[in-house]
Amino acid sequence: MQWTKLLTLGATIATLSVTPALAAPPPPYINPPKQEKVAGTSGASKLDKAAQIEALRRKEQKIQRLIDDLEAGRPVDPSAVDRALK
Repeated sequence: MQWTKLLTLGATIATLSVTPALAAPPPPYINPPKQEKVAGTSGASKLDKAAQIEALRRKEQKIQRLIDDLEAGRPVDPSAVDRALK
């Protein structure tokens, strides 16, 4: 009885140790395709970003002029304030 348990245990261990070796190998690693251009690195996108920064700077200056006019007591058209804040 002791020998049959030992033999069964040995056969089980042998089977489990051989099974991973017989398994199909993993597929080879395939590099993903490279993107042509990464956003933010092309010359056109740098120009677009510069244009956006310039537009924001002009908007900020316009709002600051309106604030200065209000603080100085000069009349300011409410629709000009609305347009500046859009």
